[in-house]
Amino acid sequence: MADRGRGCPDGVTGRFRSLPAIIKNGGNVSMKVLVTGVAGQLGHDVMNELAGRGYEGIGSDIQEVYSGIQDGTAVTSMPYVPMDITDADCVKRVISEAAPDAVVHCAAWTAVDLAEEEEKKPIVQAVNVDGTRNIAKVCKELNCK
Repeated sequence: MADRGRGCPDGVTGRFRSLPAIIKNGGNVSMKVLVTGVAGQLGHDVMNELAGRGYEGIGSDIQEVYSGIQDGTAVTSMPYVPMDITDADCVKRVISEAAPDAVVHCAAWTAVDLAEEEEKKPIVQAVNVDGTRNIAKVCKELNCK
């Protein structure tokens, strides 16, 4: 699936602002959380909730730049990195570079009716099953929750 030409830069170094794993925020200790699927409603709302609670959120989705709703909320200006979750090497590279304490996986194929069409089944499987497996595997390797 990585042949779509988007979703994971060759090198993600320098794409992040300075993001230490534990951040002092007004005297509170905060976690760094990578959120997948931030162009969708759930990922968008999770990022805004993290910001509201003082957590450091890093958004990701398949597009090169944040392509979700431009509503002026925190997610639109928070750190973002492209990641194609169907590309295991990309997932490992991005999550390793980001070094989050936790990952909230919101990326998914959500068009249920289309998912039942025979020609869509391979991409639905790649995103919802293989992509989730890729993220879980890397999180386990890196002891990321």
